[in-house]
Amino acid sequence: MSILDLVNHWFRQPTTWSGPESIPTQVAEHLFYSFLALIVAAVIAKPLGLHFGYACKGEIVVLTKANSIRACQHLLSSLPASVCFHH
Repeated sequence: MSILDLVNHWFRQPTTWSGPESIPTQVAEHLFYSFLALIVAAVIAKPLGLHFGYACKGEIVVLTKANSIRACQHLLSSLPASVCFHH
């Protein structure tokens, strides 16, 4: 049997589509947690954005923090995998 035959067989199993470990249940759980994370982020970010936007105080701190996070992501993504995951 090839891998495609095994995947096709797995998708045709009834347990794949019903029950607590089924694909629809897992997708619904994933969407719930994604929506929850979005709501938490909005609850945190909206008041902070309004405060910094209207108060016009702390701009330098916020911009410096945001740019340093962006720089760290760029630096980490440019490192070779052997540096990050050495044995």
